[in-house]
Amino acid sequence: MSGIVQRAVAWALLLPVVLGLVLRGVRRPNFFERYVGAATPRSLAAVRILTCTVLLAHVAVEDVASTASLPRALIGPMGVLRLLYALPIGFERFLVSPPALSGFKAFTAVLLLAGAVGWHARAVLPLAAVAYLVFGGILRQYSAFYHAGLVPLYVLGVLCFTPCMDAWSMDRASGRRPGPEPGKPAPAYGWSRFACWTVVALAYAASGLSKLRNGGLHWWDPTNIRSIYYRTSLNPMHFDWGLSLHLVRAPDALFAVLGLASVALEVGFAMVLFSRTARRILPLLMIVFHVAVLFLQNLLFLDLVVLQAIFFDFAEPGGLLGPRGAAVDPRPTGGQGDRAGLRYPLLVAGAASALICAWVVRIEFYPLTAMQMFSWRDRSGVVEYYKVLVRRRSGADDPAALRTCTYRTFALTPVVKKAFDPVRRSICRDYLAMCAARQNRRAADPIAHFEIQRWRWDLRDDRTGEHPTLVERYVQDVP
Repeated sequence: MSGIVQRAVAWALLLPVVLGLVLRGVRRPNFFERYVGAATPRSLAAVRILTCTVLLAHVAVEDVASTASLPRALIGPMGVLRLLYALPIGFERFLVSPPALSGFKAFTAVLLLAGAVGWHARAVLPLAAVAYLVFGGILRQYSAFYHAGLVPLYVLGVLCFTPCMDAWSMDRASGRRPGPEPGKPAPAYGWSRFACWTVVALAYAASGLSKLRNGGLHWWDPTNIRSIYYRTSLNPMHFDWGLSLHLVRAPDALFAVLGLASVALEVGFAMVLFSRTARRILPLLMIVFHVAVLFLQNLLFLDLVVLQAIFFDFAEPGGLLGPRGAAVDPRPTGGQGDRAGLRYPLLVAGAASALICAWVVRIEFYPLTAMQMFSWRDRSGVVEYYKVLVRRRSGADDPAALRTCTYRTFALTPVVKKAFDPVRRSICRDYLAMCAARQNRRAADPIAHFEIQRWRWDLRDDRTGEHPTLVERYVQDVP
């Protein structure tokens, strides 16, 4: 069996064991009263609206139809999409049809919008989750298994099993969905909200623990953190802030603190499940963390920034969007957690177990992941990076040309690296030719040629990066 199949089998075998252990833990006496608490239908509805809106925004800005023009050799196995390739449904023909892809984008957007407004949500939410799962898989298969948009998908998957349409929904307003008073707390909504918190918290914890497992207890050492920051700042990305490059003269202690703080925050984020104080503080710190990542590494996780709002009780009585008046204590008297029966504790345990098992077996099978991005430790002190120079017929250079020739989250670096691999160089050549063809059709000043440069910066001998070494270059003319 291949490695991915072995990990998938291990995940499936381990899942019922972990599920039983976690379920036993969340079913302990007083667990509900101490950590979960009752919530109102409005509180859970707010999570539904926020999650669907985040995913809808991602769908709206991505040009999925442009993937039909990408070289087929870029396609890599992407988890559950393998099933669609295996089925006799014409999936490969679908992927090369821009009108079909545009129609699928519109279909996914309509489903997510319907989920946000709560229209036939019982049927729409699972359809929206599946549609976005496929949508995200299509984008990733040409690029990389990136994590943007993944955690909101997990939350949407959880919401499919909750009564999240009992408030602030068209179903409730039209009378199709009778339910309890929207402002009255109940255990079922508390458990459901806690399940949503669980997948977000454990995703962060998995990311931090992967750094400690793969990179060791000293993952945060300054050499490794400098290498990570400089590499992402120098490689072709969709942003070009380059803040970390202005810190080359900063002391190692600063980078050690930044690395240690990121690991501590990610691992410690699990405390939002057990402490109301943590839910007030850690989401705000995580927002600051993601803003720092944007400027230091040119990586934007806007979905995770917005998703921090689910940890604040703004839809509860006394909250920003809740009914006026004194806030209701979400911790009911003993025994009320049992009123939700086994269904909702099982939902919490199932969501937690899926992520825990994914981390334990280190699976990377979309949408399951052990959150291992940037988790390995680089002790070499050598930063290898790539520059892409685009020359137009007028002689002008356009360093941003490749950023606009396909969808927004396409990872450029893995493609340009192939220019220096004799076996896979043709993939990069075809990609550059596609970009030139797309842009030259509508450009007054067409692209004339590309040059990709491979650079090496040895931090041990050149701390400030004033004398990097040009290792090799690849030039491709545009006919």
